[in-house]
Amino acid sequence: LGASVRQNLRVILSTRPWIPSLDVSLSFQMDGLSLVFALMISGIGALVAIYSGGYMAGHPQIGRFYLYLLSFMSSMLGLVLSDNVLTLFVFWELTSLTSYLLIGFNHEDAGRDIGLRGSRHRQGAEGQVLQHAGMGLQVLRQVDSEVGEREVGDGHAG
Repeated sequence: LGASVRQNLRVILSTRPWIPSLDVSLSFQMDGLSLVFALMISGIGALVAIYSGGYMAGHPQIGRFYLYLLSFMSSMLGLVLSDNVLTLFVFWELTSLTSYLLIGFNHEDAGRDIGLRGSRHRQGAEGQVLQHAGMGLQVLRQVDSEVGEREVGDGHAG
C-alpha cells in the first residue's frame, strides 16, 4: 500500500516571474506535507472567521479585522507553499506583519501594548535568524555552483 500511495503522489509546481529584469520569480510547490498544512490553515482560518463573525458582531471595524485575518491566512499559505528562499522570505515577512496587525487590532486596549512589544521583539529576532539562514544558503549555493563549474571545466580538459 505504501509504495502504491507514493507512486500516486504528485508534486505541483508553479513559477511566476516577479522581477524579470533581475531573473527573480515567485515559486510555489504543493506536495503531500504542504497540502496538509494548507488544509489546516484554511480550515482553522475558516473556523476563526465564522466564530469571530458572531463574537465581533456590531464591531465598527470588523471589515478591517477580516482584512487582517484573510491577509494573515494568505501569508501563511504562501509560506507553506513556497518553493525557494526568496518566496519563503517574502511570505515569512508578510506573516510577521499581518500577525502584528492582528495582535494590535484593538489598539485602544491598554493591556495589548505589552503583547505588541513582545511580538515585535520576537518577530524581529525570527526575521534576523531567517535572514542569516538565507545568507548562508546563498553562500552555499555560490560555492556549489563554483565547484560545479570547476568539475565541468576539469572534465573537458581531461
